[in-house]
Amino acid sequence: HGTQIAGCAQYARRQCVSRVVQAHICARQAGDAPGALDLFIKTADKWPQGEYADDCLHAAAEIALDAGDAAKATALLTRFNKDYPGSGLRIHSDLLLGRVGGVSELASLF
Repeated sequence: HGTQIAGCAQYARRQCVSRVVQAHICARQAGDAPGALDLFIKTADKWPQGEYADDCLHAAAEIALDAGDAAKATALLTRFNKDYPGSGLRIHSDLLLGRVGGVSELASLF
């Protein structure tokens, strides 16, 4: 029974985190980008080894970049690349880093 209970607890935790991440996505889509950014970062901090931690950091970096905060996006992407080098989102992270460079260049023009 102990193994079944542990398996059930792990499944429940995954489902809970999945719903939390879905709520963050809904907040972002509803126009609360700053709130979603904060929630994505808090989720990655709370469950750094969780199934969605890399997704959360990537989403937070994208939100920061879309808001024009190249420094925050760079910090989040640096953390992403350090903490999750084998992530399936790595190529997307590299693309965001390329966009950060473009935003930084544009900012220096004004």
